[in-house]
Amino acid sequence: AFRDTKVETFVVEDGNTTYKVQSANHVISADGKTLYAVSPKLEGEITAADLGGIAPTTIGHGAFSHNNRITAVELPTVTVVEAYGFGAAEDEGVLEKVTLGTLTKIGEYAFFETGITELPAFNKDTIIERYAFAFTDITTVTIPDGMTVGEAVFHNCDKLETIAIGNNVTLEKNAFSMNKEKAFKVMKRTTEEDTYFYYDC
Repeated sequence: AFRDTKVETFVVEDGNTTYKVQSANHVISADGKTLYAVSPKLEGEITAADLGGIAPTTIGHGAFSHNNRITAVELPTVTVVEAYGFGAAEDEGVLEKVTLGTLTKIGEYAFFETGITELPAFNKDTIIERYAFAFTDITTVTIPDGMTVGEAVFHNCDKLETIAIGNNVTLEKNAFSMNKEKAFKVMKRTTEEDTYFYYDC
């Protein structure tokens, strides 16, 4: 709803049953569970205290996508990042670190073109959609046993050095495409063998 917005200050009238604000620099759902947008004026390291003490469980579609000043986000109650949640910031963002809960869903392009160097926590049941971490600065990827990795999730992560893939992992098309050869230091058995998974490595 607010992806790529240039709005810097948010006001929600009392009695609104869909949205609310606890400070003028963000919009959150009325039940406090989904963070829909943050102001492009926010910068540096952001915690719940900077957003009125909120405790969201979901980063909504494009919530941070318009901000290219935030370097770190700490919201440990978050377990879902929707499409473009942090990704594809205008002029490429400077986001380097996210501290979230163990994620159950990571939407498409969720961290696309951010500067994060470490993956947020997830497990084998986590849904990771296409291009979620493409063009990031991550250096290490560990895929647990039995997990499915979506199309081009780690495409063109040119700082990636180590990939550990568990047993019975399903890798969809171009999952690790356009990465450096040195990335494949640790490998285990996968459910499929297809050059498209590692295209042009």
